[in-house]
Amino acid sequence: MIVFTLLKLKKYGMINKKICEAIALKNVKKIVIKLSGESLANGDVGINFDKALDIAADLKKIYESGLRLLLVIGGGNFWRGRTNQYMDSDTSDYVGMLGTEMNALVLGDALKQIGCPVKVFLRYSVPCANSYEADALKKAIDENIIIVGGGIGKPQHSTDSGAAAAAKDIEADLLIKMSKTEGIYDSDPFTNPNAKKIDCLTFNEAIEMQLGIMDLEAFEICKEANVSIIVSKMDNLLDIIDIANGNSTGSTIK
Repeated sequence: MIVFTLLKLKKYGMINKKICEAIALKNVKKIVIKLSGESLANGDVGINFDKALDIAADLKKIYESGLRLLLVIGGGNFWRGRTNQYMDSDTSDYVGMLGTEMNALVLGDALKQIGCPVKVFLRYSVPCANSYEADALKKAIDENIIIVGGGIGKPQHSTDSGAAAAAKDIEADLLIKMSKTEGIYDSDPFTNPNAKKIDCLTFNEAIEMQLGIMDLEAFEICKEANVSIIVSKMDNLLDIIDIANGNSTGSTIK
């Protein structure tokens, strides 16, 4: 969740409608989605394959609409390296990355079972998946849904950075970050019923204010690659089609 003061918003000009018009999304075709590991879980842990099949069915419909998707999956349903206090931090992060790869393989198999073209790319390869290579991703994205596991492949980095790096590699038009709220707010909407949603802001503003919705590294990568970010709450993955058509109810960073 993102919380900051209205005074800062006025300082940075983020409530100016002209800014929103200037950074409006156009011609969205290739989309990167950051999907949480918990979306596949039984409760908060493990794998519920029926959930994987439900997600796969929605992804197939989005693919058939003409959009091209790359999904980067977290591993929080197995392990959260950053919150583990009992292991070496790098080792703990590698355990988390392996969790994301398990999730990637599960979702990839679910897509195959319903007849959707898919390729799984992993930072740490196994025989039933492809090794992560930027050129291979670019070639595969036009004809397949791509699932990426392993984050960015390095400890001390989140899957946010992995999603941003993948977006850069495939020259994506948009990265969608799912949130518990409808976007970015000037205060906590769960505790303040008068909280105001901010429709748009620039990367420079997001970086300077150190917004916690994503790693600063992810902002930097997307800024360099000119990949817009939308922070949005999506109860239905099919909302991605509306977002691609410019009907997002979330907050845009560009």
